Amino acid sequence: MIDNPGITEKHPFHRKTSTFLRIPKTYRFLLAATFLSLFAFSEKKYFDMGMIHATDAVVSEESQKAIIFHNGYEEVLILGTDLKASKNTGVVRFIPFPSEPSVRLAPGNSFETINTLISEHGLKFISYSKGGPSSNDAVELHFTEKLGAHDIAVIKINDASRFRNWVNDFFIKKGLPQKKEYPEIERIVDDYITRGIAWFVFDFVELNDTLKFIEPVEYRFKTKELYYPLRTSNTVGGTGDIDLIIIAPGTLGNPFEPIPGCLGIRDMKASTSSEVEKAELKKILSEADTFFVNKKVFIQLFQYWGKYEFEKDISADLSKAKPYAVWDWGQMDGHRENYFNIYFDDKPHYTYQNYAPPGNYFSLNIPDGWKRSEYDLMKDYDQYELILHAPVVEIQDYLNVSVQYVADEYKTPERFLYDMVNPDSKIPGEDYDLLKEITIAGKKANVLDMKTYRYPLPGMEGKRTESLKRYVVIPVIKGFFVLLFDSPAKKAGKFIPVFNDILTSFTISVKENSNQQKVKEIATDDYNVYSDFFTGEKLTDIDFPQYFDYVLKETKVWGKTLANRKTNQSDLQSLKRLFGGGIETAFTSYKQKNVVEYIIKDRIMMNGLSIYSEKKLTAGNQMDSPSEKIKSILYLSAVGFNKEKNRALFYISNSGAPNTSYFVFMQKKENKWLIRDVALDKLIIY
Repeated sequence: MIDNPGITEKHPFHRKTSTFLRIPKTYRFLLAATFLSLFAFSEKKYFDMGMIHATDAVVSEESQKAIIFHNGYEEVLILGTDLKASKNTGVVRFIPFPSEPSVRLAPGNSFETINTLISEHGLKFISYSKGGPSSNDAVELHFTEKLGAHDIAVIKINDASRFRNWVNDFFIKKGLPQKKEYPEIERIVDDYITRGIAWFVFDFVELNDTLKFIEPVEYRFKTKELYYPLRTSNTVGGTGDIDLIIIAPGTLGNPFEPIPGCLGIRDMKASTSSEVEKAELKKILSEADTFFVNKKVFIQLFQYWGKYEFEKDISADLSKAKPYAVWDWGQMDGHRENYFNIYFDDKPHYTYQNYAPPGNYFSLNIPDGWKRSEYDLMKDYDQYELILHAPVVEIQDYLNVSVQYVADEYKTPERFLYDMVNPDSKIPGEDYDLLKEITIAGKKANVLDMKTYRYPLPGMEGKRTESLKRYVVIPVIKGFFVLLFDSPAKKAGKFIPVFNDILTSFTISVKENSNQQKVKEIATDDYNVYSDFFTGEKLTDIDFPQYFDYVLKETKVWGKTLANRKTNQSDLQSLKRLFGGGIETAFTSYKQKNVVEYIIKDRIMMNGLSIYSEKKLTAGNQMDSPSEKIKSILYLSAVGFNKEKNRALFYISNSGAPNTSYFVFMQKKENKWLIRDVALDKLIIY
């Protein structure tokens, strides 16, 4: 049965429920991007994507390429395809969607831009051999380009022993016979790689019509699951490539699976993943900021090559995505949670000498032949650092293990880890992964892994090199310890067991007195209110009082709460007039809590926000120039809550010029505190 297509004379490809894009006749193709109701099968939920041939020409789809953005409730699909026909023909492609899509042309350079991102973020596919997992040095997405009768392929070879497999795979795709080995070619390739020349161009010539990459089209539609139609490719048949670049709030595929298969598709393999900044995506998706609002974004590449014989489409549950990047640590077993139990035959065999710093903060074993540097700033800044240097040949190839002791009672390991994984800015390709807790020196410790890059010193030539870091953060009653493994990526797998030896030997010597903290710390609920407050997000479109913007821009907070501030019944009556109902129980709680003073540590999770004590304030003013001396600081009260803990009231004062003080009323909505209202209490202009 054929539906009435609803064609009008004025808009020959327009329907009320869909938008069609007309491609110029020179392409001899028509992309129909919506539920094309030419074939309406009642037993199917969605229509299959396929092709309707205008002639008896043989049409082949050699590759599909898609960029998929998904934020958990909406998807943007940018689709491009390599097509060719045995003779000139008109083709209608039809594509199913789980909801009505909006359609527009994608930026013409979308795939070139995403290729650059893949290179900058160092995405890799992990391959397996008898010796365990290994990785290609880079994944670079190159699209088929026919130049006359020439089919050009550009590749980078980093392992001559695996070059043979690549050649055979290439020949299989072209329907050509393969060989067990190519001794002469492999010898030449190995010679080039040894001399640092790894890029090669393959020029395959055949007598056939030109392969055409169809202009990419963007489809945007509502769906909770990540969706990509595959079964429709069965209408074309044959074999081909599918390349999916998925950009979403998490990692969807495991690159360490020895047998490829992900997104529910057999033989689909996943690359490593990387966090990507929204600004990097704007050339492809201009509204990336609002599309991924308040979400971290990760990029991952998926590849399939084989027969177009699919039993189902891709429908991936984003709630199961891992909210961090996954990358390769070298010759590991592919299960990063077990890294601390791995030892290798080629592990450097050291003898160790036990060492304790003069301050007797800790002790550990140092490998023989490693130099050490020490920086003891405990007297003025409550910090000590020991750096162990492994013997190296090149400046950029250094490998260090360091121990830092932060004895500042206002600093916490939680804030240290937060700042590490939420930097103000990060270089492309730098990624972080918080792993599960381990036990070191009898204490629970957090592990943070980082993939980053080293750059040549200013004025020196050279390229960036990948490096891997592992932070082990151990909390103590006053401050915390950080043990850091900092290695070139190519050495990480070999030397991580040495770091494990050092960790095993680490003992804490500093005396801890659980009763030394005389002033009680504020509660976790208070920290949550403060952290959300400094984002400045409002419950409604209220106008802030005079100079309140100065408060939100301030980055220095005093390390103890305001106490013994006189509060009376007239304050409550004033606040009821200003804020309305719901303030009474929160005001009573506020009044009771602020009779005493509390410590505020740096658990307020906000970039750039610092907690100041008497010691830090004195040290800061000594080091800064007169024009940079601390001029203003914020003072916070403890937070009062209503019984349901969905309303909160606190007092904040800014010591700058002008000196201002405010009551802040917050309301909880969807597990986040928002500013409901603000009342100016005092204003002093100097």
